[in-house]
Amino acid sequence: MVLISSTSSVRTIARRPRRCILVLEKKSTQVMLPINSYTSLQKSVLVMVLLNALSVPIMLSSVNVALPHIAADLELSALSVSWIPTAFLMASAMFILVFGRLADMFGRKKIFLIGAVSVVFASLLAAAATGAVSLLGARFLQGVGAAMLYATQMAIVSSVFPIATRGRVIGLVISFIYIGLASGPLLGGIIVDQFGWRMNFLLQIPLAILVFFIGVYKVEGDWAADERGSFDFTGALIYCMAIFIVCIGVSFLPSPSSYLLIAAGLIGIGVFFQQARSSKHPLMDVKLFFTNRTFTYSCLASLIMYSATFMLSLIHI
Repeated sequence: MVLISSTSSVRTIARRPRRCILVLEKKSTQVMLPINSYTSLQKSVLVMVLLNALSVPIMLSSVNVALPHIAADLELSALSVSWIPTAFLMASAMFILVFGRLADMFGRKKIFLIGAVSVVFASLLAAAATGAVSLLGARFLQGVGAAMLYATQMAIVSSVFPIATRGRVIGLVISFIYIGLASGPLLGGIIVDQFGWRMNFLLQIPLAILVFFIGVYKVEGDWAADERGSFDFTGALIYCMAIFIVCIGVSFLPSPSSYLLIAAGLIGIGVFFQQARSSKHPLMDVKLFFTNRTFTYSCLASLIMYSATFMLSLIHI
């Protein structure tokens, strides 16, 4: 189905006594193409990205309902249990900018597929965990793999789809992300009751494998930035350490030392912003926060929304 919208504006071009001459000026029409008009490459990318947008949130949210069972089986402390979701989110936050920059340099599909394989490998390790150290290490690796996927899926969409259809596809991707977040606890609860908590870490593996094979056999070519540039090792180190320190500080609240760690981490993020503004090839173009109000408000809204989602996940602990 083709949707066509058009408007007309009325413009006065001459005014004489007792009458007015009007000209109707028709603006250019905008056409929203149907999905069946996409190319074979665009359809393959769409399926690949949508499946990934569904599987990663399931991997995140389905584990939350299994936390009491994990704690009882592995005899974990409350602090260790709280780190099961935190390790995943911390790793994702630490490395998403790093892999986004590497994807621009070496290829977005390449980093995306490495992320899909990493998630499968880390999920198998999590399912076989025998204690707190092995489980938290596997969750951290899951977060690293998820960072590769988060950093590249929207970039791949922007590389393949033109501006006319890009907004529609991005809307579909976001919809699938929230379907995954909403269905994860339900699916996770069913899996835990029927098969145990270890199977919960294997829930998204079939989707991840399917995503990998679509990317390898159906999506041809790769995309990178027009100018490769150099990698900002200093900025990457400052950013990763700042996120790590903030997460450590939050986990030890309300200890007095936790506030010092959080303050140090926030100062580190400020240093990262200053360093990125002066870097020729920064990890992130932070100037957008000062020049694009829509971008800034969108990031703020996302921060509030995902912070609320994370806090709700802690209710299960």
